[in-house]
Amino acid sequence: MSAAEHGCDTTPRARRRTATRGRLLWAARELFAENGFDDTTVAAIARRAGTAHGLLFHHFGSKHGLYRAVLDEVVAEMDAAFLAGAGAAPEDVIRGGLRGHLRYGAENPTLALQLVAGSRSADTDVRESSQAGRDRVVGVLSSRLGVEVDNPTVVLVARTFAAVDEASVQWVLGEQSLPLDTLVEWLIESAAAAMRAARLLDPKLDVDGVLAVLRPRP
Repeated sequence: MSAAEHGCDTTPRARRRTATRGRLLWAARELFAENGFDDTTVAAIARRAGTAHGLLFHHFGSKHGLYRAVLDEVVAEMDAAFLAGAGAAPEDVIRGGLRGHLRYGAENPTLALQLVAGSRSADTDVRESSQAGRDRVVGVLSSRLGVEVDNPTVVLVARTFAAVDEASVQWVLGEQSLPLDTLVEWLIESAAAAMRAARLLDPKLDVDGVLAVLRPRP
């Protein structure tokens, strides 16, 4: 069976196509961060990527399509720390995910902060990309913590626990004056408090396992 039949086309043409798409994403990401969506032109993206205008439309359909692809790429990168470590203990995945999330925001402040604060954005694409990332992470963490992601109380707590987003924004804008590990432990304590309070909403909700995972580090 050929590589193409396996879903892995490694022909020179396919490699060029992949490389061109990557350059367009890279160029658009830089320009959207520098100038915003409205003030970034297709010509500027193509020029920085070193490609013809038509290739942008071939790969992404429109400037808007490219913009959404950039946002989804940034969200995936922010989520990567939470989705890694399949064999790690849940408490290590959560703490590692928070550290990675915060560090990513500090290293990529412009687009990352737009997406972290996405629920307040007037931009529909930002809101949708941001929420898709949150839902993905909540699903993974719920599985790790042994809680039902579709439980109405769990959904409510997850959707209203905005401390991570707000702390990320304030920490980055404040030039990371607070030690990273201290902020991570505060976020863990806040999450534990939210889960304890969830019993007020649903006395039958079993949160003991979650609280055991979210226990403070000695």
